[in-house]
Amino acid sequence: MQNHESVKAKSQLKKSTRARTAHTDFVRKSKQSALNKRRRLPSQEDVEDIDDLEFQKLLQQLAASPEHTLPILEKMKEGLAVCSPGRLDNVAESDVVPLLIDLLERPSSTTMELTQVLWCLTHITSGLYEHTKLVLPAVPTLLSFLQNPDLAEHAAWTLGNIAADCEEFRLHLIRHGAIAPLVEHLRHPQPAMLKVSLWALSNMARGVQTPAKAFFDHDIGSIALTLLQANDTPDVVQELLWLLAFLIAKEDKYLHWLLEHGLWVGLLHHLEDKDPHVLTPLLRVCGNICCVGPNAASWQLPYIQSMVAEPRFLYMIKRLLSADGDPHAVAESAWVVSNLAARDVAVVDLLLQYEFLPRLTQVFRDGSYEIRKETAFALTNIAVTASYVTKVVEFEVLDGFVSLLTVADTTVVANALQFIEQVLRQVPRGVYLVECHGGIDALESVQDGQSDQLSTKAEQLMNEFYGETYDSPMSPPNSADHKTPPAFQAGPPVGGMGRGAHMTRPAWATQQ
Repeated sequence: MQNHESVKAKSQLKKSTRARTAHTDFVRKSKQSALNKRRRLPSQEDVEDIDDLEFQKLLQQLAASPEHTLPILEKMKEGLAVCSPGRLDNVAESDVVPLLIDLLERPSSTTMELTQVLWCLTHITSGLYEHTKLVLPAVPTLLSFLQNPDLAEHAAWTLGNIAADCEEFRLHLIRHGAIAPLVEHLRHPQPAMLKVSLWALSNMARGVQTPAKAFFDHDIGSIALTLLQANDTPDVVQELLWLLAFLIAKEDKYLHWLLEHGLWVGLLHHLEDKDPHVLTPLLRVCGNICCVGPNAASWQLPYIQSMVAEPRFLYMIKRLLSADGDPHAVAESAWVVSNLAARDVAVVDLLLQYEFLPRLTQVFRDGSYEIRKETAFALTNIAVTASYVTKVVEFEVLDGFVSLLTVADTTVVANALQFIEQVLRQVPRGVYLVECHGGIDALESVQDGQSDQLSTKAEQLMNEFYGETYDSPMSPPNSADHKTPPAFQAGPPVGGMGRGAHMTRPAWATQQ
């Protein structure tokens, strides 16, 4: 048999899902879907669209007569509400954006004119990178408007759309001091201003390059925890939870601080919420808390144990794991379970006592691909406990795992490969069962795939279990007949805790 010692461990797949990062095709299946996720514009149900020719005339009129702008701006706002890429391209090519910025800075502009300009800029910043970049020179003025009670909410909308575009723009806003005035607005008693400030801050907290320190330097931790326990407005809670989800996906010490100061107690307040728009970020926060790295276990595990000791938490997760449930919540719930199951045998025991296995296997068999691949990680983490792998297989999941060996996502393939290996080594007649479910062909497809690491592992399993000596439909009586190879490694971890550090929204969690 070939020596496979050259397969070196860069990070341990075993049970933990902490190293799983969201691929670009998962975060943004297309540029347009990404725009839909981050656009936050007022309702335009009562606005009649104008045709492209009329809109082009508006651009020309604004350039020709900047002194009488209000009627033009009102019509332009209506035309931009469509937010078509072609129309935004016309705006970019017409040099109207610098005129709009000049109107913002003009001392004689009225509050009504400034409001219309801000809505125009908000629509423009909901477009592509090139459209949003044109508005960056307005950032200092937009930040100054946060001190104006008549313009603050409108300015925050525009800043939030800028932050939603990319890391480059988020860092630009942070360098210009955008965090402090937005955090100050979190003390605002009006739900509308509070909501848009939380939303803008959560957009700024996305990604891997924006540090949590920049937010905690402005006391966002204590303010967020106070809001978590004191506010029940669904829209506010939703944005607050997204903000927390992104913040705790960053430096560990800030997650530690939040947990020490009552984050879990605040989350308990919302465990019985039924609003799917609240549940998705709530589950993301819980899942990120459960992502444990080797350096964090000494302080983090007690908090995870507190979570699993809370029946309301486990019943909430179990309730959401339903084939008829909201697919967003089902996928997030499966991800939380995968992190819980990655901890230790005692937690896995508790999950099985609460009868999570029938729920997980049902949604794995019947759910969409996005749900199945999330659930697959949870089932694999349970199956890593040798005494449970046979129980998992009894729920007829082998077909599903074999099919996952053939998908394009190498992270999903690596997880399925680990599950198949557990079956081959631990389940009675497992070698025969894998063969009966098409496992040999699937393993050969992995061998022919583009990942050298996965190909090497698949080849090793083929040689070990289906090599020249394989002449019986029965597995060896136990795994002692096979020398255990070095642990399979999926690849190096990427910085940040949990998916929240890398995601804007899951592809299936489009905000309505």
